[in-house]
Amino acid sequence: MIIELDLTETQKKALDFYTMDFVFDITSMTLGRANQQIDIIIETAVQEFLKNNEPIPNSKEEIVAKAFELGYVKTAKIRVEEREKEEEA
Repeated sequence: MIIELDLTETQKKALDFYTMDFVFDITSMTLGRANQQIDIIIETAVQEFLKNNEPIPNSKEEIVAKAFELGYVKTAKIRVEEREKEEEA
């Protein structure tokens, strides 16, 4: 996946002031956060697989995909939408 980021010249200068390589820093931070969330998803999913006597997929990618498919985890957007609906009721 390619993600583009539009910066103003002022924002770019500010990042250049802050770091020698802001693209590396942003990439590193984003990948680090994604890997943290993968670990949390896997922990949640494995607990659910064991609780429901379901086979545990063989790879991280398969565990994450299955966790979403079975509803063991949901995107942040869906969780917020569900919470808002509950608050309206």
